[in-house]
Amino acid sequence: MKKSIILFGGLLFLTTQSCDVLDKEPLDSISTQQYFANANAQALEQYCNDLYPKLITGHGNPNEYNFGMMETDFQSDDLLPWDANSVAFSQHSISTADNDNWKWENIRACNAFMQDYELSPETEAVKHRYAGEILFFKTLDYFNKVKRFGDVPWYDQVLNSDQDELLSKARDDREVIMDHVMDDLDKAINMLPSTKSVYYVTKWTALALKTRAALYEGTYRKYRNMPNAEKN
Repeated sequence: MKKSIILFGGLLFLTTQSCDVLDKEPLDSISTQQYFANANAQALEQYCNDLYPKLITGHGNPNEYNFGMMETDFQSDDLLPWDANSVAFSQHSISTADNDNWKWENIRACNAFMQDYELSPETEAVKHRYAGEILFFKTLDYFNKVKRFGDVPWYDQVLNSDQDELLSKARDDREVIMDHVMDDLDKAINMLPSTKSVYYVTKWTALALKTRAALYEGTYRKYRNMPNAEKN
């Protein structure tokens, strides 16, 4: 009987100890909060660098010949390219599953940065510089989505798998999206450095995007008799 009590006590001890061993943070990954809490300037820069080749055509491939953001002008009536464009000539079939453009990974990455970047031990000047880059990328992605789809859902937070009401939210009006785009671009312009660079986003890059977005949206509304065509 005494041996049974000792054996039972030993098993109980091992059971409680095994629970403590298993109840730990994973060692092969870190949370977003942990990442930013230890992120120096280099880590913040690397986070931003991941978005350059995803959103800027030709970035990282100096041997590639392209027109960058002007590629979409070939789909308009602003100019006549040397080859007939299927969109400009109304020969393009719109797919119901536009998987190449209906992607939200970049928006989620931008929201994750903006949610936790202030945890970084770096100076405010350094943190704001890279936050400006992130806001530029987020607005660029949303601007591309508005041109492609019109109304799209606006997300300004990181969504979890249990937030069904947000994951399945309806599209917001394009005017709401473009208002957010302009507001975020103004923030980016104030955060980004004014020193010009051909490699990194600066204040002038954000100003160029704001000009392009404003001209596009203003023209779109004007020739469709929509309100606020000349909205600041």
